Amino acid sequence: MPNEYYERLGDSVPFTVFTLVFPEILAGTSAEIEIEVPGSEAGVAVYASPQGDLGNVSLLWCARATRDGFAAIRVCNPTAAPITPTATNWRGVVTLGQGWRR
Repeated sequence: MPNEYYERLGDSVPFTVFTLVFPEILAGTSAEIEIEVPGSEAGVAVYASPQGDLGNVSLLWCARATRDGFAAIRVCNPTAAPITPTATNWRGVVTLGQGWRR
């Protein structure tokens, strides 16, 4: 519904990770780095974004809460050739609580 109001339940934990250096990622594979995010909980939503260029427009990324106090950032290489991502800073947020309600 276009004009419905949604209320966020819970809180969020912002995080700034200084430079993450991913190794060479082979064709069709991914690499993941786990980071500490104090106050976060396993299974909650995580949003992360590089603050600079990863060096190849084909690279994809996602983030997840791996366990209490930790999140992981994964970079995927869907191409047919290996890629070494450029080291860059990352920022993100881990949501806490039960999500959203109308």
